[in-house]
Parts: sequence; C-alpha cells; structure tokens
Amino acid sequence: MVETVIAVALLAALTCAAVPSFARLAARERLTAVQADLMASLRHAREQANRSGRRTMVCPSLDGRRCEATTRWEHGWIAGYAARDSGAHRIQGDPWLVRQGYPGLGIVSSEGRRAVIFHALGHASGSNIAILICDRKRAELALQVFVSNAGRIRAARAPTGAIEVCRAEQ
Repeated sequence: MVETVIAVALLAALTCAAVPSFARLAARERLTAVQADLMASLRHAREQANRSGRRTMVCPSLDGRRCEATTRWEHGWIAGYAARDSGAHRIQGDPWLVRQGYPGLGIVSSEGRRAVIFHALGHASGSNIAILICDRKRAELALQVFVSNAGRIRAARAPTGAIEVCRAEQ
C-alpha cells in the first residue's frame, strides 16, 4: 500500500512538472502552423500572379468575401485577383482562397499595410510588410512573416519590439 501511494505521488509530481512544458510546446506548434498557413497563402497568390499575368491580393477579411480596411488578420484572410481600381483594396470577383480566423491569437501587419499585392513578375507593391503572429498569453513565442518588395516571403521569430507590441495588446 505504501509503495502504491509513493508511486502515485511521484506520478503526480512528474505530471505537474510536464504540463507547463507541454502547454508551451502546444502554443509554439499552433503559432508555427498559423505562420505556415499564412506563408502558403502568400506563396500561392504570388505563383498565381506569375502564372496568370494578373495582379493578385491577399488581405484580411471578416466575412471571407471582401477585404477589410484593417491591419488585423486574426479573423481570417482571402486571396484573389486584385481589382483594377487604383488604390482600392478589393478582390475582383470571388476570392479563390479563403482562410478562417484563429481565435485567441493576434495577427497584425505593419502599420498602414492592409494587403499584399503581387504583380505578374512576382514582386510585391508598396513597402516591405511584416505580419506579427502571437498568442497573447505567451507573447515571448511570437513569430513573423515578412514579404519584401521583391516578393520574397520568409518566416522568422519576432524581434523584441514586436513581442512588446503583442504584450501591449493583452
């Protein structure tokens, strides 16, 4: 009987020690999956622009049908052919890619950048864009996706300044 109680106590202690590590691992994996999903969407839009010879756009969306005038992407995003209106952030026709949101996460693009537009040669309009992906409860795990003017899409850990932005949103 004493051996059983000691074994159960040891198992409880080991479980308590492992739970925080597992929670951190699960949070990191969730952020990495969102980062990969966003990068795949951006790459698909760039490839589609190159294949079709038309401008494509990836933008935040609340309803999965139209772009929103916001830098907040956590409610989801869409991709499609960019409307020909100069300066308008609109998808022409129906979007060909719709991603649902990620509740509990913050996904925010650079100030003033509400969309990524790719041209037929693969370059992106406007300035470089950084999209921060963070779990507000674990800001230190924050990740980013960068798109350069040349159209290069890359992933990175968020720098300290971006982590502070995530913490401030709590």
